[in-house]
Amino acid sequence: MDFGLAQSTRDAAEASEITFEGTPAYAAPEQFTGAPPDAKADQYSLGVIIYELLAGVRPIEGDGFMVLVDRHLNATPVTLAERRPDLPAAVTDAVMRALAKRPEERWPTVMDFARALDDADWTEARPIPQAVSSLLATFELGPVIAEGRFGSEIHSGTHRALGHPV
Repeated sequence: MDFGLAQSTRDAAEASEITFEGTPAYAAPEQFTGAPPDAKADQYSLGVIIYELLAGVRPIEGDGFMVLVDRHLNATPVTLAERRPDLPAAVTDAVMRALAKRPEERWPTVMDFARALDDADWTEARPIPQAVSSLLATFELGPVIAEGRFGSEIHSGTHRALGHPV
């Protein structure tokens, strides 16, 4: 997994310069302001990944680095409940809490976030239609290799553009 990471280069001559390393689509808002990455930033990144897996799109999208920075800092994403009304409210609420702009509004720990997802009643959830999954546009789906949690299937696959197995 690629959790976006921001590193601040702080010395007397360049006190305001920020070097960004990672994938901006998954980076927490505070990472764009020079804050050091921490568990709350990782929780945000995990929230983006889970949102994308459940909705088929990322909560924050944009063309270009500066557009993504602005949207991570200022835009309110479409709620997961709007994109997937069939999901339990406990799931959509948990994911959206992990995506809070302010770190102190997120879950106290990633384990608390995971427990909230695990404790939810998933019996009413339906799988996302394959046609809307942006992941399937990127990866060629291979055979089932294992069973996942909540009755899901784990597939092998290939990155379409790079030809790398996943």
